[in-house]
Amino acid sequence: MKTFVLIFHGQLRPNEHVALAWRAWLDRRAANIVDLGSRFGPGRKVTNDGTTEFSVATNLASGYAIVCAPHIDAAEQLLEGCPIADSVTLYEALPYRPNEYNKERMFR
Repeated sequence: MKTFVLIFHGQLRPNEHVALAWRAWLDRRAANIVDLGSRFGPGRKVTNDGTTEFSVATNLASGYAIVCAPHIDAAEQLLEGCPIADSVTLYEALPYRPNEYNKERMFR
């Protein structure tokens, strides 16, 4: 099984219907959930040019979760019916292999 990070974008206003739909969605995917994650609050973007603050309202990402699946298509299928986000960005989390560390390749 591979590990995938789900980054949620946008969010529905919490209410009882959304909470029940979220719980049902989680229950159907319990075997695949590695880390239920969390909502995001205010944050910062840090670059070589400086720091930019952003609020929850302007945040590009609203939360995350981590799931396991055999491949990215299966991870995408887990998102079917997700009730809490306008969209989701999906990344495969590659394993860290210290014996394969190659500074020259890593910092190109």
